[in-house]
Amino acid sequence: MSIQILLLETGESVIADVREALDPGENKSLGYLVDQPYEVRVSMNQRINTEDIDDANLENSSSVEFRAWAPLSAERTYRFTEDFVRCIYKPHEEVVGQYFEILQKWQAANTKTVYPEKSLTNTSPFIGNESEDPSQALVSESN
Repeated sequence: MSIQILLLETGESVIADVREALDPGENKSLGYLVDQPYEVRVSMNQRINTEDIDDANLENSSSVEFRAWAPLSAERTYRFTEDFVRCIYKPHEEVVGQYFEILQKWQAANTKTVYPEKSLTNTSPFIGNESEDPSQALVSESN
């Protein structure tokens, strides 16, 4: 994984797993594959007077907010063209940790486990029996 923040042409900052897409024939960049993007914003919770910075309580003076990028999309992987991305940079480790927490919460809320009814499942006769030669199983079935 390469967790990066992209500053987009729209002014949004997006954190995601980013991979560069290359044209192998021309060795030219085609843009970026962006997986699980979230818009990331910094909110200032209080004003800090720069004249009193030494006495100011900076704890809880700002926070980081995450919002799903393209929340109405059915997909979570996107192709960004090279000219749509203004800047790419490595985020602070604390921001990466918060991003992973958001991903875990999203996956927990959006992952469905399916338990198939095994009595209704058809399987090939040689699956699970490594000692049996698959070609022989087909021959014996046709007889």
